[in-house]
Amino acid sequence: MGVDSRYLPGLLRPGQPAVERLGKMWGVPLQRIFQPLDLAAKLKKGEIKALLVFGEDPLASAQAGGLLAKVKFKLVADFFLTATAAEADVVLPMSSPLESSGTFTACDRRVQRSAALVLPAAGKTNLEIMAALAAKLGMELTPTAPDEIFDEIGRANPYYQGVETGAFWGRTLFLDTFATGSGKGKFLPVTIDSATCNREKQPLLASENYLQFKIKNKLVV
Repeated sequence: MGVDSRYLPGLLRPGQPAVERLGKMWGVPLQRIFQPLDLAAKLKKGEIKALLVFGEDPLASAQAGGLLAKVKFKLVADFFLTATAAEADVVLPMSSPLESSGTFTACDRRVQRSAALVLPAAGKTNLEIMAALAAKLGMELTPTAPDEIFDEIGRANPYYQGVETGAFWGRTLFLDTFATGSGKGKFLPVTIDSATCNREKQPLLASENYLQFKIKNKLVV
């Protein structure tokens, strides 16, 4: 979805032709302004003065405490008083999944639809909170309706093109066999801290090099 600072939706990197397509779709010169940042390095140097944390608890990890020490203003949106929310300058009450309509993607890549059962106790949905924050920063977020956002995801992210709710994204992503001589896979235990800001978890989940250097090189062919 482009939440990693190195990528745009669909794992696009700077300079790829599809970046220009996204820029035209959004009316933004992405080829010029899309420059991935090392957020951890900037936080350590104190170059990031304000931080918006939406639905995460980085201070649950001891490693993240030092990264956030030089941030002067922290705005946290959450529906629990987490360790990060307790340290925030401003806390915005999020709407819970029971108060939100839209879609969720499960860990097995299944896209699931959710319908709000009750109105948000705080009076605003998460989409309304983000739109109001954007307006304060001089930006108008469109679209704002859940179905319209889901349609835009399908247009922006090729992995989601043509995916209906209840189906899986990336239907051609995996094969029935592994890339080994026998076609069978070898599973290895991975022991890492599952905290949000654990730096060991980032290459496991996001890096295109992890499969090559950590898994393929250990396969018994």
